[in-house]
Amino acid sequence: MALIVLFLSACGGSGNSETTSRDIKAYLIPLYSYPVGSYQSEWERLYQLRTSKRVFVIVNVSNGPGEEKDLNFENAINHLKSKGYKVVGYIATSYGEKDINQVKSEIDSWLEFYGNKIDGFFLDEVSNRLDKYQYYENISRYVRSKDKLIILNPGTNTPLEFFNLADKIVVFENSTSAFFSFIYDDYRRTNPERVCTIVYDVASREEAERIKAKSLENNSQCVYLLQGDSYFVLSQYID
Repeated sequence: MALIVLFLSACGGSGNSETTSRDIKAYLIPLYSYPVGSYQSEWERLYQLRTSKRVFVIVNVSNGPGEEKDLNFENAINHLKSKGYKVVGYIATSYGEKDINQVKSEIDSWLEFYGNKIDGFFLDEVSNRLDKYQYYENISRYVRSKDKLIILNPGTNTPLEFFNLADKIVVFENSTSAFFSFIYDDYRRTNPERVCTIVYDVASREEAERIKAKSLENNSQCVYLLQGDSYFVLSQYID
């Protein structure tokens, strides 16, 4: 499912194993609606969110940065930064088929329009095939040259080599029904805040807790759960 929305991450540690291994550390939030008008209340909820989790917000002007700076998005990004959130710009990669120079141009446009308020980039429609590794390695080097974060979204299990390229990878993005039959690869050697899970059509808080438990059992401490399937609204399951 191509994203028009937002996502998360963090690191483990020693200490109380129950606290460390049984807690979500980060939210990766895709909020792809326009920040004023019909969905302004969703953005206001995000501005007012009180949470101890690290928050990464994916912003998406027009399946990317758009053609020019949008002052309403600039104001929204300023709000997010004032909360201490990380802001990442959305870029689709067409599973490694998009012209790599176009991807780099969109990276440049995000930074031209919004400067260092953009903390990194969320690459969507990412291939998990090793024959596309060099394509994403090229993009990763370009992002690193800008001293920015990179988040990959294949939305399914991914060879561990790809973690050499990204700060976070979304290893699952699908519905609740698909999630409970999903078998994670072994990510135990990976920092759990780098392993992200996105689930939509979550029917209740009880179901959300079951999803969180399975994610944590599989070393994924970066999670975003949505009650419907629209990335235009903010989850009810964040705190």
